[in-house]
Amino acid sequence: MRLIPNPASLDLVGSGFSLSSNTVIACPPALRAEAEMLAGWLRPATGFSLAIVANTREGDVIELGLSENLGHEAYTLEATPERVSIQAGDAAGAFYAGQTLRQLLPAGIFTAQPIAMVAWMVPGVRIADAPRFGWRGSHLDVSRHFMPVAFIKKHLDLLALHKMNVFHWHLTDDQGWRFEVRKYPRPDRGRGVASDDAPGPRV
Repeated sequence: MRLIPNPASLDLVGSGFSLSSNTVIACPPALRAEAEMLAGWLRPATGFSLAIVANTREGDVIELGLSENLGHEAYTLEATPERVSIQAGDAAGAFYAGQTLRQLLPAGIFTAQPIAMVAWMVPGVRIADAPRFGWRGSHLDVSRHFMPVAFIKKHLDLLALHKMNVFHWHLTDDQGWRFEVRKYPRPDRGRGVASDDAPGPRV
């Protein structure tokens, strides 16, 4: 299996977990948002609308929990035939554990449309992970090169998938801050000139 980045510790422990439409996500109130994100990530490719419950149950469950023994952004993940058990030091750790779970599933999990005839299996693993560096980021320079909103959102999604936690957005240089404003200059005012009574910035 290929996880990016490699977790601090990974052991194979036998048979894995089969994700199905009957699977539920169990979580405490403090991790409700992370559970909803996980359900949202798994829905497009599988077609499963996984229920989120407050109390755990026996079998066919992805369980999220908090542990005081784990640090910031740290988590453990264990997959067995009965359940996927995730313990995290905080909400960020639970979020990154969810990203690891996505990578453990077949690659089709990243598609935007349901895929038929796929066994959505999580290998039997025991993972313990924590970041080696507190600052893990990417620098994107858009001061001279315009980027569509969809590109920025995709870039952020990929950073999160690979457990990066800082986005350095280079918006401006000493020569100025360039951004497109389609309303200005107005066609009836002439290009590049703003009259005294025209609202908005002077160019």
